[in-house]
Amino acid sequence: MSIRSLHRFAKISGNLPLRLVLTVPFVLQIFATVSIVGYLSFRNGQKAVQDLASHLHGEIGDISELDLMAQINANNRTTILLCIVALIVSTVICILTARWIVKPILNLNASAKAIAKGKWEQTVNLNRTDEIGQLAKSFSVMAGQLRASFSTLEAQNAQLQRLDKVKDEFLANTSHELRTPLNGIIGIAESMLDGAAGSLSEIQCQNLLMIAGSARRLSQLVNDILDFSKLKQQKLDLQVRRVEVQGIVQVVLTVSQALAVNKNLQFINAVPADLPLVYADENRLQQILYNLIGNAIKFTDAGKIEISAALVIGDGSLVIGEREQLPITNYPLPKQIAITVADTGIGIASDRIERIFDPFEQGDGSIVRQYGGTGLGLALTKQLVELHGGKIWVESEIGIGSRFTFTLPVASETLSTETISYPPTDSSTPLPPYLGAHCLVPLQTGKPSTELPSKVVDKQEKSASINPTLYRQSNQLSSYSPITNYPSPITNYHTNSEPFKILIVDDDPINLQVLNNHLSLEGYQVVQALNGEQALSILQSGQEFDLIVLDIMMPRMSGYQVCAKLRQKYPAHQLPIVMLTAKNQISDLVTGFQFGANDYLTKPFSKDELLTRVKFHIQLSKTNHAYGRFFPHTFLEFLQKESIIDVNLGNHVSKEMAVMFSDIRSFTALSETMTPQENFDFVNAYMRQVSPKIREHNGLIVKYLGDGMMAVFPNGADDAVKSGIAKLQQVQQYNIQRIATGYPPLQVGVGINFGHMMVGIVGEIARMQGDAFSDEVNLASRLESLTKFYGVSLVISQNVLNHLSHPEQYQIRFLDKVIVKGKQEPISIYEVLDAEPDLVRNLKWQTLPDFERGLKHYRHQEFTAAQACFKRVLQVNPEDKTAALYLERVHNLVGISLPQNWSGVWVLHHK
Repeated sequence: MSIRSLHRFAKISGNLPLRLVLTVPFVLQIFATVSIVGYLSFRNGQKAVQDLASHLHGEIGDISELDLMAQINANNRTTILLCIVALIVSTVICILTARWIVKPILNLNASAKAIAKGKWEQTVNLNRTDEIGQLAKSFSVMAGQLRASFSTLEAQNAQLQRLDKVKDEFLANTSHELRTPLNGIIGIAESMLDGAAGSLSEIQCQNLLMIAGSARRLSQLVNDILDFSKLKQQKLDLQVRRVEVQGIVQVVLTVSQALAVNKNLQFINAVPADLPLVYADENRLQQILYNLIGNAIKFTDAGKIEISAALVIGDGSLVIGEREQLPITNYPLPKQIAITVADTGIGIASDRIERIFDPFEQGDGSIVRQYGGTGLGLALTKQLVELHGGKIWVESEIGIGSRFTFTLPVASETLSTETISYPPTDSSTPLPPYLGAHCLVPLQTGKPSTELPSKVVDKQEKSASINPTLYRQSNQLSSYSPITNYPSPITNYHTNSEPFKILIVDDDPINLQVLNNHLSLEGYQVVQALNGEQALSILQSGQEFDLIVLDIMMPRMSGYQVCAKLRQKYPAHQLPIVMLTAKNQISDLVTGFQFGANDYLTKPFSKDELLTRVKFHIQLSKTNHAYGRFFPHTFLEFLQKESIIDVNLGNHVSKEMAVMFSDIRSFTALSETMTPQENFDFVNAYMRQVSPKIREHNGLIVKYLGDGMMAVFPNGADDAVKSGIAKLQQVQQYNIQRIATGYPPLQVGVGINFGHMMVGIVGEIARMQGDAFSDEVNLASRLESLTKFYGVSLVISQNVLNHLSHPEQYQIRFLDKVIVKGKQEPISIYEVLDAEPDLVRNLKWQTLPDFERGLKHYRHQEFTAAQACFKRVLQVNPEDKTAALYLERVHNLVGISLPQNWSGVWVLHHK
């Protein structure tokens, strides 16, 4: 086959199998140099090609089809591999190129998101000069500007917050400076009306009423500003409880009538008596009503002001105001009470209604000029209502009147007349700051007058369950008469001739005068101090007071510091302290209580509030003093109880302490010569002499035992011994008085022991008392009985001597080693000579060497030598009964054969 034939074969190969078609180009390449093709033959059944290549040394060869196809397949694999490699390389190049282009954009996107989250420090740094590089540079500049702007904004916000805090502090401090003179103005005016300066004329009373009313209006403005500031900062706390609406409305209407002077107004309380209770802060609910009713009075010259209420279910679509309706428990929807204050005043323009509850917003300029005000009342009312979880809205029409409605959540229980009752308002009823007790006049109540609209009369007659009370302003203020015998809400309760004594401390002379006027008119004895140092000096001088009224903000030493100093000496139950403050913030009140105050009064305070709190704390203090006589406060502290109500049967303290028993010798013989009343008087007079000596040395009188007493000393034996010495020395002084008045002197014995014991409350549920238990207590009782046997005044045990800190500072003489009745082991007992009168003590101390030598001979069974020693003692001091006992004892032992183990221990068979 020639080359041309092969080419021709390639042209017609379009109809051949694909394998042959692909093989042709390769075959053409191989046979391009073949000059002669011989023939096609078969070898072993396979096709073969013969060729003759003249340039291959004339050799003739053949190519197998399998070999040919193997080469073709190998070339195909190589081609595919090269294509794959080329594809991978191309992909890598594309990815790198895409990253080079896209990565800066992603960085810009991430930085933008970070800045959106407030991370202003983000920047994008790209060393490129193309469009992306310029975009990154612009972004970094923008981020830097935002960062600078935000830093400036933060600094400005911090400055504003600081200024806001300074403003609040300024308001709080200014309130003190405002309330102090206001309190003085109101207080002095009221005290003058009460007759502090004598009888007043009608014109003088009218002027004083105007002064007090103006001061209260200014005080109300201060309170509104402070309340508005607290509400804005969400620092106003509510004391929520179940409250009856009708009673509060009645009180507010009664008090508010004083604002309607010279106005032909009628006040209607149309709140149903069986209305469910509401959850509310009673004081704040009164404030809401005072604001709304005061606002209605201000803008209503004639007509009526009516307060009504109804039960609202759910969204307000269902209103229940009649008895015939179903009980409220049948309604699963939320329940609220809607309270409406309606008036027949000038009304509010429609374009002003939406802004009427905004701070400092009022009807219009002309109304402001005509009626005055700050525009805070309704704003405060709205925030107080919302703080209760309610809503407030207004419906009004010019010339017709306005209806302000607010809602409060319903409580779960109804109120019976036995639970809470609201008596008719009198001078003791809490008043709004702008009113006073002197502004109230009697009102006509009951059936409405003929001047009322017929609609209201019909309403009254229709529903007996509502039974509204009507109030009509009287013109009696115009005929005000001088007050000479003004009835005080607090009657003088002094039961003795000596009045209670009160110390008042304030740096403002006006406040001192106000306090002095109010308290003096009630019969209190008042002492004044202008500062804390002067107050402390008065107390240190020895004057005793029943109560202290203490101002907080004073120069050099604040009321807190004075209170802390006083509490170091006087506990709260002993000397009550009522603090005066113009700051009614919770933190300030808590601080006062932490320093030991019993109570506080916020300026400006009313006279009735001052007198009520003073009376309460004096009565409480006297009650504490009274039960302290039966259950001492030191005993409470010993039992680690704060109050007597915390003491229970079985409370006790178990520890090592000293115990003392004392008794009057031969009291039975003395009592036989006296009547029962004289016996009581004698014992009480004696106890008044000796009991303080126990308390002065940290002792606790556990109980009185007729003419005797038992006391414990938790701090150790030293207190007990010192107390025993002081007690016996006091008896010696008391005997001087008795001898001077013709009475025989008293002989008292004291026994002291030391050891582990239990002191606590014993008895039964209806009758309890303090007591002490242990063998050591019984032994102390035995020691007291031995004082008479040995003729001494104060006997202590070996345990007491071992636990004295400095026994050498006492004159102590060994008495004996005895086995007392009820005991098996002998104990050593000692006499404390310091408790004896000077003459007896000196004689016993003078004869002590002979006495001790006699004891030594006695223990060694040298009885003759012991007799000589004790005789010498008695020659100097014939009254030494102990020496006489030993002389008698050794006299009886002379010539008697004693056991070998005899140690001189004496067994006593009597108590």
